[in-house]
This record gives sequence, structure tokens and C-alpha cells, in this order.
Amino acid sequence: ELVFMASDEEPNPSAVVDACLTVAHIARLTEAQPARLWLVTRGAHRVADGGVDPWQAPLNGLGRALATERADLRCVRVDLEPNVAGSELDALLLDELLEHDGEDEVAYRHGVRYVARLERQRRAPARAKPISPDGAHLITGGTGGIGLHVASYLLRRGARHVVLCSRSEPSVTQKRRITELDPTGTRLHVLRADLTSD
Repeated sequence: ELVFMASDEEPNPSAVVDACLTVAHIARLTEAQPARLWLVTRGAHRVADGGVDPWQAPLNGLGRALATERADLRCVRVDLEPNVAGSELDALLLDELLEHDGEDEVAYRHGVRYVARLERQRRAPARAKPISPDGAHLITGGTGGIGLHVASYLLRRGARHVVLCSRSEPSVTQKRRITELDPTGTRLHVLRADLTSD
């Protein structure tokens, strides 16, 4: 077991670089005989409404990369509470080292242990913005696959003037699709132009 603790002294860029280079060197030295690598930071994770210490976060990012690139190191990242007395943190860290449960990313805040989890985000359904029926809607690349899908969407939402701009003449298949979208030929207008030329 190897434990590397990030410095909690006055932050400076060279200390961050030195810490990351030291960890990279440890990773190289352990290629022949891998050992679990523990990276201990303070405030490198945003937990709940807390902030992130930008001087600690690079080491955590390196640890994430090592967990992927060097799975044999079994790199565990433990992020301790910033601005808390050492003895309390020492006890938390010792418990984490001795009672390891397989989690590879752990953060402690106010004595509570947090682990990384993906969770489906619950969002309110997006409301589509209204389409102006009287405005003109220009679609560049309009006769291509995506352009025709966008045109279909606009027509379904009430647009009456949609301009499909393309550098080339529509193919037979594209013309057929345009006719399907606008059988009367009054709502879709095909314009052949190159918008990138002067």
C-alpha cells in the first residue's frame, strides 16, 4: 500500500506540478510490482454546496487517469475536509485505509462519507420555443438529411416560410422528400447558394 498525501501548505503552481510528477514517478516505479496507490487530497471534490480547491484538484484528476490507465494500481482517491484540524482527519483517513470497502473515490465533509455515483438527472420537460408562423426560417444544408428533419419539425410547429439553402441541386430522393413535406409547394422554398463564398 502506498499513500501519497497532497500538501496542505500555502498553494503554489510549482508544488502542484511537483506533486503530480511525484505520483507519475511512483506509478512508473510500481509497473513491475503494482501496489494499491492512495491519493489523499483536501477539498479537491465539490460535495453538496462546497467549493473546490483548484490546487488540490489536479492531483485528483491525475488519480482518475491512473485509475483508468493503470488499473493494476487500484488507485483510490480520498478527499478530506478542507480547513479541519489534523487529528480528526487522521482518524477518518486511518479508518478509510483499514476498512477499505472497494470504493475508489471517497470524500469526507462534516464527518460524512460520500462516494461517487452516477444518478439520472431529473429535469422538467423542456418546453419548445414558439415558432413564428410569419417569419422566414433559413436552413443551411437544408436539403441534406438533418436539414430536412429540421424543416419537418418547423412545418409541424406551424412555420409557413422555410428556405432550404444548399450548394447543390436536390437529388431525386431529396425532391421526393420535399414534396412529401410540402405537397402544395407553398411552404418550402429551395435556394441554391453557397453561403461561404464572398
